[in-house]
Amino acid sequence: MKVSFLILCLSLFAATAKAEVGETRFGVSAPLMLLDGNAFWGGNLIALYQLDNNWEVGGETGFHTRSTSISSASGSTWVIPIMPTVLYNFDMNTPKFTPFVGLGLGVGISRSSLSFLGFDVSNTDVNFEGLVHLGAKFGASKNLFTDMKLGLLDDTFIFLPSIGWFF
Repeated sequence: MKVSFLILCLSLFAATAKAEVGETRFGVSAPLMLLDGNAFWGGNLIALYQLDNNWEVGGETGFHTRSTSISSASGSTWVIPIMPTVLYNFDMNTPKFTPFVGLGLGVGISRSSLSFLGFDVSNTDVNFEGLVHLGAKFGASKNLFTDMKLGLLDDTFIFLPSIGWFF
């Protein structure tokens, strides 16, 4: 019980710590990914190293999935992005709001499968993925964030609005 309480206290302290130059922060977010008119659900992980007051570099990954079934047919698709990311934080002279822009370039690993009348077909691809980040960090420690990502997965437009938390 004491160990659980200590871990909880340390977690809460870490959650209120603002990133300083030379520190790394990790974030999680829950995006809704829109790909080719279809909605995918999932989660993202991002790690950022604070270079100076404005620039952060790091990487991000995630898992987005969609399943459908109609009568005797069912299909599913998932995508795993893997990409280096850079963010620029704008100085707004307010301690509780920091807008940012960023760019992530890497790959998206995707798998699609279809089952129909006992026949199964699947395909796995690795494609270019590029995302532009438009977002903001909120609160005194800038832990809460929103991120509207726009980009391409191979030749298909994607949109990932999300809300997340840095810890």
